[in-house]
Amino acid sequence: MQARLKILISTIKRCDVTPVKILSLAPQKLVARLENAADVILVDAPCTGQSLIAKKQSAPGAFHSHQINANAMRQRGIISSAAQMLRDGGYILYTTCTYAKEENEQIIEWFLKKHEGFETVRVDVLEKYQSEYSSKHLYRYWPSAETGAGGFSCLLKKSGETPTDPADLRELPHVWSAGL
Repeated sequence: MQARLKILISTIKRCDVTPVKILSLAPQKLVARLENAADVILVDAPCTGQSLIAKKQSAPGAFHSHQINANAMRQRGIISSAAQMLRDGGYILYTTCTYAKEENEQIIEWFLKKHEGFETVRVDVLEKYQSEYSSKHLYRYWPSAETGAGGFSCLLKKSGETPTDPADLRELPHVWSAGL
């Protein structure tokens, strides 16, 4: 867990993403402390990591249905918790590094049915990666498309007045934390 946290902090600093607060707590504990508190949440969901194979790395069980279904159930809980932490008008960016529809498009379809007031947001620069498995704004990156090892992303917006324009986030100061 600590190794992943260090990599995340390094990546966020390298990409100059601001403001950021990194918390290492179970989603349910975060909801208890941060209900309706965030304008933007990045859910880099734990997944089967099927794209590791494109990077010539080991990914045992990545294509096994038991592993895929177990991750999908975990992802549902995480994205639902993120929804509870989001202010009206806020955004959730959901990403994975896997190809399984069960961990990507089907998670978003399930989420939209269970959580009223959310919609997918069109991201113009990603339109060429529109998922062939959905008519919603869901983006799938295949290794053959020269986008790295592959993955998936979806930007969700909660109804209401937008508290922060995502384009303005780069102007705010850095906030770093490994816990509350």
